[in-house]
Amino acid sequence: MKNKVLPITILLIAVLGNVAAYIIRNPLDFGVCEKAYLFNNKETCVDSSILGMGKPLQIFAVCLLITSILLIFFNKKVFIAWIKFGILWTIVSLFLIFESPIFANGIVGIQRDDVARVTGVLLILISLIILITKSIKLKRAEGVHQI
Repeated sequence: MKNKVLPITILLIAVLGNVAAYIIRNPLDFGVCEKAYLFNNKETCVDSSILGMGKPLQIFAVCLLITSILLIFFNKKVFIAWIKFGILWTIVSLFLIFESPIFANGIVGIQRDDVARVTGVLLILISLIILITKSIKLKRAEGVHQI
């Protein structure tokens, strides 16, 4: 792709997601913890606003980072085909992640980290399928026009 601005923007969003997740996972180090307490001689944060959000966000952000690196190697038409899926999938995934329970309970036993892993891995796999199939279709179409 001659113009790499869009894939690099997705890459920057993924990097920012990883940074935000790291800060959320280590709130005491960054001064974003309002209520700290000692547990086993270690200071810990118990803010309900950040409880259980950092790790799932980081899991999904890493998967988005991997996908965004892949996007840099494809042309603009392939990227545009992917972005329609990517935006919708990210919104649905984040909704599912943050609506799932922090800890497993009940018969199903699915927790927030599990949902983040599944949606993140599916993001990578479905993205690869979209990117490869769209690239093949475009190459075939270009081959037909060259003859």
